[in-house]
Amino acid sequence: MAKRRATHNDSDGEDFAEGSQASKRARQSESDNEVHAHPRSTQRDVKGKGKAKAQDDELDIGPVEQVEEIVPDADEEKRFEEEHEDQIRAKVLGKKQTQGGIAEMGIIESLEMHQFMCHKYLTFKFGPQINFIIGHNGSGKSAVLSALTVALGGKANTTGRGSGLKSFIKEGESAAEVTVVIKNKGEEAYRHKDYGDSIVITRRFTREGSSSYKIKSRDGKLVSSKREELSAICDHMNIQVDNPMNILTQDSAR
Repeated sequence: MAKRRATHNDSDGEDFAEGSQASKRARQSESDNEVHAHPRSTQRDVKGKGKAKAQDDELDIGPVEQVEEIVPDADEEKRFEEEHEDQIRAKVLGKKQTQGGIAEMGIIESLEMHQFMCHKYLTFKFGPQINFIIGHNGSGKSAVLSALTVALGGKANTTGRGSGLKSFIKEGESAAEVTVVIKNKGEEAYRHKDYGDSIVITRRFTREGSSSYKIKSRDGKLVSSKREELSAICDHMNIQVDNPMNILTQDSAR
C-alpha cells in the first residue's frame, strides 16, 4: 500500500513570513523617516561651517610686517654718558636731596586782611609744612580760608560764607583788601627774574562791585594787574581754590 506523503500545518510558516514582511516594512519606514529628518540638520551644519569659514576669512588680516627694532650703538651711548655725566649725576643727587623735603614754590608764606569780614586787620604767617589754625568762634579760622579763596581768584559762593564779594566787607566800611604771599623759588619757579623769591598778590574790592588785582614782586614792584596773570600763576603752581580737594568747606563736607 502506497504511503501517503506526510503533511503538516504551514500556518506557522505563513505567520513567520507575514511577520518578516511586516518587520521589513517597519524598518523601511523608519529609515525613510530618518532620511526625511536629517536633511535640515545637515543643511544647518553646512551653513554653520560656512559662517565659521567666513568669519575666519574676515579675521585673516594677512601677513604682519615686522618692525625692525633700532638698537642704539654702544659707542654712541658711552659717548653720551661721558659728555653729560656731570649733569646727570647732579640732577640725580639734587632729586635725592629734595625728596621728602620742603617745597620750593607754591607755598603760602603769609596772609593779610584789611576790613575783611568782622576783622579790621588780621595777619597770619605760615610755616613751610603743615599749619594748624585753632581758636574760639569769631577768632578768624574761617576768615583765613575765605580770604585765600578770594585773593587767589576763587568765587565767593564757594566759600560758603557769602554770595558775593560785598558780603566779605566789614560792616560800616566801603572796601576790603586781602594780600597773599606765595613762595617762588627753585628750578620750577614762575618768572623768577620778574618776581623773585616771592609773589605778592593783592585783591581789593568795594561795595559798589568793583574789584582789582595787583601782582607784585618781592621787592614791591608791580608786575601785572591782570586776572589772566593770576590764573597763569595758579596753573603753574597747581593751585585750585575752587576744588574741594584743596579747600573743603563745612557745607561741601556735608
